[in-house]
Amino acid sequence: MNIFQLECFISVSDNLSFARASEEMHVSQPAITMQIQSLEKELGVKLFKRTTRLVKLTNEGLIFLNDARNIVSISKRAIRRFESPDEGRLHFLSLGSYNLPNFLYIAPILNHLNHDINNFRPILRFVPFRQIFRLLIDGDLDIILGFKENDTLNYKVNYLELTKVNIVCVMSKDNPLSDLKEVSLTDLKKESVVLCGPNSQRQDATHLHSVIGEDKPVSKICYAENIEALITLIKAGLGISVLPDNLVSEEFNLCKVPLKNTKKLSFGIYYKSINDNPLIKNFIDLAKELL
Repeated sequence: MNIFQLECFISVSDNLSFARASEEMHVSQPAITMQIQSLEKELGVKLFKRTTRLVKLTNEGLIFLNDARNIVSISKRAIRRFESPDEGRLHFLSLGSYNLPNFLYIAPILNHLNHDINNFRPILRFVPFRQIFRLLIDGDLDIILGFKENDTLNYKVNYLELTKVNIVCVMSKDNPLSDLKEVSLTDLKKESVVLCGPNSQRQDATHLHSVIGEDKPVSKICYAENIEALITLIKAGLGISVLPDNLVSEEFNLCKVPLKNTKKLSFGIYYKSINDNPLIKNFIDLAKELL
């Protein structure tokens, strides 16, 4: 099925005449007939009742006519988007992260790029940690947002630190621990905890989840598939957790207390080369300035 076939079908439907459709489409009548027959064969139905005196749509033809008009309309609209040379010059930047909250962190950078570059089109992709660096190497991603990882040494990629991030204990504001200036692992022993899977966060935080969940009964542990689910469970009062500070936005209205005896994490971006996409350099320059 192609657009020309559909346009032939619509023309015959509108004119109820193969001859007039031939004139309208500027092709021979046998060519129109061939397109309709090919379309009928592909759909497995008859679209027209045709005699020597008249042409009439079948019930199947009537049903298909609306679909055909929609398909042709969408196709023409897609083509029109690129008719103007300026409109067709889109500038794509593909950014990936294995934590969705990281995208909120770079919103100011995207805002500046949107104002500075005509037709800037960021593509934000959530990718599990085990797959994300392969996509960067293969060129499916321009930039990865994330924490500095020791196991990326096997990949020929560059890392730029944007900031240092504290690990914090995250809890509802009515939790008694929220009044403390710092929380220790000992303070968490009697608390119910919400834990997240290893594909959702950096290894240091994953290790801490193992520590705070150690020796706890099942009744004191709640598991979340990702950071967003974990935040929801904390807000619902099902427990507390530990996370890198930048993953917990102020909009979540939760309490964040620094965790004692933990070092700050390096948060930044990975990229292969600034030559792969000119926008990578723009992004890096803005990141250094804004973050």
